[in-house]
Amino acid sequence: MNDKKLKISLVMATYNGEKYIKKQLESIRKQTQPIDEVIISDDNSNDTTMKIVKNYILNYNLHNWYVYSNDENIGYKKNFYRAIKKATGDIIFLADQDDEWYDFKVKTMVKKMRMNPQIMALNSSLQLIDEKSNQIKIRLDKNYYNSNFLYLEHTPMEVEVFGIDYIGLHNISPGCTMAFRKEIASLFLELYDYKLPHDWFINMIASATNGCFYLNEKLMGYRQHGNNTIGANTSVISGILTKTRSERIYDYMSRNNSLIEIAEQRNILFSDELRQVITLNNLMVKFYKNPNLIKLFKLRFNPLYYQLAKRKVRLWEFVTSLKLDEIIVRWIKRKEKNENCSSNSYIQQT
Repeated sequence: MNDKKLKISLVMATYNGEKYIKKQLESIRKQTQPIDEVIISDDNSNDTTMKIVKNYILNYNLHNWYVYSNDENIGYKKNFYRAIKKATGDIIFLADQDDEWYDFKVKTMVKKMRMNPQIMALNSSLQLIDEKSNQIKIRLDKNYYNSNFLYLEHTPMEVEVFGIDYIGLHNISPGCTMAFRKEIASLFLELYDYKLPHDWFINMIASATNGCFYLNEKLMGYRQHGNNTIGANTSVISGILTKTRSERIYDYMSRNNSLIEIAEQRNILFSDELRQVITLNNLMVKFYKNPNLIKLFKLRFNPLYYQLAKRKVRLWEFVTSLKLDEIIVRWIKRKEKNENCSSNSYIQQT
């Protein structure tokens, strides 16, 4: 075990988070292991988020908490990038604005990382909570853990490592469960192109040298509500029904571009498993460019396909092979647009 004191940074990106942010700030302040540096980057909120944050810092005299505000809204990926760039810690935690951390989260994860220097990025398990902080229980699909983020054909160990071949198919946890070392942060700042979600890209970098780990312990409440950037259970269905073919093609191409760039930058050999992942992503691109039943059958003969695609996704891809998907997506987007217009009209009237 390394006895050197590790500097701990926490990075939070905020945007219009007035409803839940005070609870999150409380859970961070009350951590049993002190955090040396808290960086909060606001993405030009137009509610009282910044007022709440600044008053909280003032009330508790939090000299090591720093607040930055963007001059314009740049989106969560660029906002997190800017915040991570300001972090100076040996270990950096990511935080969302609307969750609640258990008071032993930082202590537990730092201890695991201190004991095992191979851990470059550590993702914990989580507990879904609702708008009132009550626990949400959901029935997980077969072989899925961690509220449907983590797919495994076996029950995860207390601490489990994930290689780049696995991370190339899907992420293992949302960024708010994550802590990573400054070496990973440096590579992230150098390589990130804003195409994949920032947390997935960080896990890819760590996994390239078998440094991406999952801790099978619930260390936070992950809030589900209507304004989440990325939710847990509902995001699977909404993501299926609202992504166009072109968006899916972009997603799969981005995965492969990131995998190849990271593998080359980290000077790792392309294993058979990694080549299979790249091949599958390419097959998905070809399928969505011109979907048909023959291409779908080719996908289903690929052994990795069933790790990549849940049952709902496989059903949707059958619908896509019949070329019915774009009709459904257009109908849903038109319906959402009409609902938003009705909501805005109501707000203006009141």
